[in-house]
Amino acid sequence: MIMKFFFRLILSLLCILAIGRSTSHAQKLEKLVIGYPAPVASLGIIDVMRKAGLFKKNGLDVDLVYIQGSPILTTAMVSGQVPLSFLSGAAIVASAVGGADTVYLACGINTLYWRFFTTPNIKTIADLKGKTLGVTTVGSQEDSVVRFILRDRGLIPDRDFAVVAVGGAPTRLAALSKGVIQGSTFIPPQDIAAERLGLNPF
Repeated sequence: MIMKFFFRLILSLLCILAIGRSTSHAQKLEKLVIGYPAPVASLGIIDVMRKAGLFKKNGLDVDLVYIQGSPILTTAMVSGQVPLSFLSGAAIVASAVGGADTVYLACGINTLYWRFFTTPNIKTIADLKGKTLGVTTVGSQEDSVVRFILRDRGLIPDRDFAVVAVGGAPTRLAALSKGVIQGSTFIPPQDIAAERLGLNPF
């Protein structure tokens, strides 16, 4: 249901961009670069649409660019390198507060679908006191989610636990399995890999 809604949302937004252009095969396609911050299932529909030729049917020649982490991708968008991006709400709000001329067009998913994993020795939320948690980059959506989840359960970020930038999901999985960090969040299909490594889901 969520993916069907997300599919319709993306197609609607891109059709809006193509309004006023002829979609005949004789016309040259409009080149459009779209950035995305992580290779995750929720954004997989974008590549499916590209391979199915749906962008071209609407007069667009789309180039998908992977730039790791919403803060870095936001910087690329503000500088003009990537005019349209799939970003976290936290990154967009932070950039706007900082004076950037960014516009949030729509939200495709209106719920938190991250899963929080820890090393096997962590049994309760209280066990995370004094521990180090890893995120893609500071200021990323993962950063916001980790702080939100644990604050909601009584822990104070930066006082009861530390948050450090580790990198993408493969790097965080490796760091977590080796005990370099003691907790991190993952979304499908990354959470399946975390389970297979024997990490503890909360």
